[in-house]
Amino acid sequence: MEQSTRQVTVIDELWDNEESKANRRLYDEQDRGLQRQNIELNDRIKKFEKQLEILKNNQLKDHDKELIKRILSKQANEYNKLVKKKDQEIEQLNEQIRQHSKPNLLESALRQSNIERLHLEKRFLSSSSSLNSTTTTNGGPTTTASAGANEESLNSPKSSDSSTCYDDSTHYQAVTKTNEGLKAELDRLTKSNQDNTAKLKLQFEQYDKLQQAYKDLETKYNQLLPIEEPHKKEKLFYDSCLLENKQLKEKLLKIENESHHKDLDEQNKQKQKIDALENELLTLKSTQNHQQDVQIKMDHLQKELELRINEFETISTLNTKLSNELKNSTNTNERLTAECEALRAALVAKADEFDSKKSENEQLKTKNSDLESIIKSLQDTNDVLKRLNTENEINKQELKEKQDHYEQFQKIHDTTKRENQATIHLLQVFT
Repeated sequence: MEQSTRQVTVIDELWDNEESKANRRLYDEQDRGLQRQNIELNDRIKKFEKQLEILKNNQLKDHDKELIKRILSKQANEYNKLVKKKDQEIEQLNEQIRQHSKPNLLESALRQSNIERLHLEKRFLSSSSSLNSTTTTNGGPTTTASAGANEESLNSPKSSDSSTCYDDSTHYQAVTKTNEGLKAELDRLTKSNQDNTAKLKLQFEQYDKLQQAYKDLETKYNQLLPIEEPHKKEKLFYDSCLLENKQLKEKLLKIENESHHKDLDEQNKQKQKIDALENELLTLKSTQNHQQDVQIKMDHLQKELELRINEFETISTLNTKLSNELKNSTNTNERLTAECEALRAALVAKADEFDSKKSENEQLKTKNSDLESIIKSLQDTNDVLKRLNTENEINKQELKEKQDHYEQFQKIHDTTKRENQATIHLLQVFT
């Protein structure tokens, strides 16, 4: 018994060391994952700040503002989801630390992650507040200016057709105003085109990063699948050990009952024989007349007694052997129970590890679903960008039409100028 307990304690110590090593590896992997997520969040926040600076420098139209608000709301939702995931991971790590009574291993990592999360939330709130302020202040001055310029350009030819007596200076000022308005619109369209190309590049980079993260998750899921097979084998082995233990217990009970019944039967038989022999001896003693017969019977009875004594000794030896076998069987039973308890503890630990792996697998599945939703949102933004490209082409066509109108207006202006000069020359001649 002492040797078996020593073996069990040694096995438990080895098992504890292996569990501590495995837990340290898991903690290191989780720390690395948290650091990677923090780096990705910092990169995304930098991109948001760049977008905000671009929005502050440029004055956008109403439909562009609505699109940007939608994109920023989607990005804010994604950021909140990531923050919630980080909070869940931090809570899981705290629970694991409490269970394994090792609070000093990941306190620094958790503090850093909490500090970084608070810093990210502050920066995101400041960026969102600045964006709201810029979107409210940036109105539609460009549209009013362009509308005024277009009205002037449309009214100027009517005035020239209705009254030919105006000076050339008024026509020249109107033409210069229309030129300035068209140049401003050209600059605005070129800037919007550059902004759209920069946004497309950033979104393609985000899409590539998401694809790489999805591939990493697939590899992790494939690595977790072969871990389930040894757990199933261990469960089957444990079930077989339990069945063998039950069978051995039943056999031991049967052997004990049979040996007990045999001993009782033999003792009863021996008592009956001894009583019969005593009765015979009493009868022989009482019958002194038949001494010869009695002596013969006595000899015969002594022989039978010797035989019975020998049988009793053999039975006693058999009984001692059976008792020794019972002791050995009890020792083996205790040893098997100790081994079964050790295996049970090992199986419980393996089951806990399996549950943890299963929970990690479920987390990876949730991450996979979140990444799929992000990919869908990126596809939606791609559709929006395609629509913006079509609108850009339409704006280019409108600009070409305005340039054509401007050339026609210059031709009309030249003709009117020539006619005015001719009329002035005729008036001078007549005067």
